[in-house]
Amino acid sequence: MSIRRCEDCKIVVDADARFCPKCGKEIGEEAVVDTRSRQIAELLASANVHRARQEWSAAIAQATRALELDPNNSEAAYIIGLIHEQRGDPKEAAVWYRLALDLNPTDPVIRSKLDHTAKSSAAFATRLLSKQPYILLGTVALLLVVVTALITYWVASPKKPTTKAETATTSTHRRTQIKTPATQTSAPTSLPTAATTSAPASSAPQPAAAPPLTRTAGESALKARLAETSTLRGTGAVIDDVIADPRTGTAIVTFSLLYSPTSGLSKAKVLQCSWQIARAACMVNTEVRNVTIRCVITPAGPATTQIAFVGEVSRGTVESLGENPTSTQLENAFRNAWWNPIVS
Repeated sequence: MSIRRCEDCKIVVDADARFCPKCGKEIGEEAVVDTRSRQIAELLASANVHRARQEWSAAIAQATRALELDPNNSEAAYIIGLIHEQRGDPKEAAVWYRLALDLNPTDPVIRSKLDHTAKSSAAFATRLLSKQPYILLGTVALLLVVVTALITYWVASPKKPTTKAETATTSTHRRTQIKTPATQTSAPTSLPTAATTSAPASSAPQPAAAPPLTRTAGESALKARLAETSTLRGTGAVIDDVIADPRTGTAIVTFSLLYSPTSGLSKAKVLQCSWQIARAACMVNTEVRNVTIRCVITPAGPATTQIAFVGEVSRGTVESLGENPTSTQLENAFRNAWWNPIVS
């Protein structure tokens, strides 16, 4: 079966049309187009439908197939550029716009898109570079907090008695405090909780509290958004921390899961929670290109905190597998995966 197309407008016209309804040019017999051209037109139309639905993989597959049938088709290259631009990858989009412009140098729309994405790509790189000084400042600020806490701890620590009499008096006073806590009017500063009161006596001073973590507003906002992830409700997963690495567009997310010494913790549950967190991070922030997941557990309280799982996944993998990948796909999705032996 053959169709007819206007040579100037490139639009399909009725089989019995004598003039183009758009430009008015007379349609001759040479306007007959073979079935391959019709197939290409259908593929490009399908690619645009998938693009509108944000079904990126299907859209790219259709447009790529059209380009294979006609390597000189600038429209196919242009559509692939649009897909990458909408996915938040202006650098890749510019490559396809450049190809489309090479195939059709006189098209002003393609040239405008190429100029726009080139500027967007440069702006994206500038934003990443502009964040590096803040990372350095944040690191310096964290070091200052740690040093200040150590100095405060050293100054506040009780000094060693200078005489034997003072040593005996101090030791007797400490033994009295530990043996008869009920007679004290207030808890000693070195024993702030009931759990500490029941612990074995020690003459060493208690360590100072750890300084608060230093995080940027963007990291805190991403952590809050991830904590609202609906697919994590009921799993027991808790978002503990988020660190951003703007050099590679990586978000490092730490979350915790309950671990029971009797029933343990399954790899399937860890992978499912990790996947939903990685997917949410990519959806919340378009600048996230990779996600590193850290799952931690506390088998016997905070003092026994351990890493259960560490793995990396790219945005491309997240988008291609969707919301509910199979167990086999999940096992292969994370790169450089590491498992704690106690996770079954």
